[in-house]
Amino acid sequence: MQYELTISKIDSGFIYNYENLSDNKKNMTFKYIKSKNRLHIHSANLGLYSVGNYSFKKTDSKEFDLFVETELMLDGHGPVLFNEKYGVLSSDNGWGVDFLFLPTESSNEMDKEVLKNISVN
Repeated sequence: MQYELTISKIDSGFIYNYENLSDNKKNMTFKYIKSKNRLHIHSANLGLYSVGNYSFKKTDSKEFDLFVETELMLDGHGPVLFNEKYGVLSSDNGWGVDFLFLPTESSNEMDKEVLKNISVN
């Protein structure tokens, strides 16, 4: 699936709107509240869990932070890898569907390779 990212500056941070180019029912919006280090998607409130321990590839510098839900919820949103400049790298919707937002078109094989290389220190 191809998505187009639009980043909007707001007083408290940024809004990252991912528009699905083939089905607008699959659009996603993340709101980042900078002063609180919080991400919001739908009704989920995600807090910063781990700073800068994740990367695109093993050779890349670790620049993505891990955000997780602040309250345990049944069928809640899963973890999100994020940085302010790039936006969301990876998001788990909590129902077993992972989203990987890469800057270029990718194949299933490339997606698997990137997910395999997302590493934790």
